[in-house]
Amino acid sequence: MISRSNRYERWDGSQEPLGRDAEDLFDRLAEDLFQGGDFDYALHRLMSRGWRDRQGHKLPGFEEMLERLRQKRLQQLKRYNLNDVFGNIREKLNDILRRERQGINDRLEQAPESAEEEAAGTRPPAGRRGRHHPSAQRLRVHG
Repeated sequence: MISRSNRYERWDGSQEPLGRDAEDLFDRLAEDLFQGGDFDYALHRLMSRGWRDRQGHKLPGFEEMLERLRQKRLQQLKRYNLNDVFGNIREKLNDILRRERQGINDRLEQAPESAEEEAAGTRPPAGRRGRHHPSAQRLRVHG
């Protein structure tokens, strides 16, 4: 943040109330008026295109300021690219969906085998599997 100090003095008539920049501005307006004769057009052109003061400093107009804003906006969009953020989220969601679908497919492939084992009597029905499983028996013995 730029801090600017102001100095206040008692008015003695020697001060320039509007400063040099204002004089430069009015000189530029006067030039445009003498060339075209339309004050509104001269003011519009001055504000749109900007001007140079007596020291040669370029004072930007609206067009240049808008261009600076556009450039700044593009920089910010590149810096904080929401497409990348959403792309990462999309990749993670697709990975989750892929794993879930793979898990469902694995279960579906195992389901017919389990049904055949139950029908053949080599595997206990689904509701009684836990009691007959060897690891479940070990837990009961040690528990």
